[in-house]
Amino acid sequence: MNEVQQAEVTRAEVEDLKQRVHKVEQAEIQLRHQAVGPRGPQGPAGPAGLKGDTGAQGPTGASGRDGANGSNGVTPDKDALAALVLELLQEYGVLNERNIPYAGPQSK
Repeated sequence: MNEVQQAEVTRAEVEDLKQRVHKVEQAEIQLRHQAVGPRGPQGPAGPAGLKGDTGAQGPTGASGRDGANGSNGVTPDKDALAALVLELLQEYGVLNERNIPYAGPQSK
């Protein structure tokens, strides 16, 4: 026999073995079903359990950090808030030192 015929024989043998294995697996499944028996319908849900007691409440948290900009747990007043906003606008270059909006470089 040449290599092509041997390859064909090998493929045929492999396919035959696959079919035999499949039949054996199906037979095993059938035997397991017969041994256990069919499963019946699922019954109704059981009653819900009782709810447990509520646990003790944890300790009260800290009121916040110290600071004048609201980080101490207190909202800053209008003047402190305006000063904070002006400082940020100057820092980001939106306003100059005299609180005038920055218009960019002037070209003449």
